[in-house]
Amino acid sequence: MFSHVTVGARNLERAGRFYDALLFSTARMIAFYSRLGRWLQGLFSALFAGAGLKLLVSPD
Repeated sequence: MFSHVTVGARNLERAGRFYDALLFSTARMIAFYSRLGRWLQGLFSALFAGAGLKLLVSPD
């Protein structure tokens, strides 16, 4: 029974990756990322830095 669930989950993951690749390879998305890529990277790096800082100063 669990093998069917695993195979189904693996197929969903593959389908998701395929559609992600299809979406992010369009000319519109490439143009969007080339304009805003640095800002997005900066945003995510700030979020990860904040999360890391929170872990460092937490009492536990």
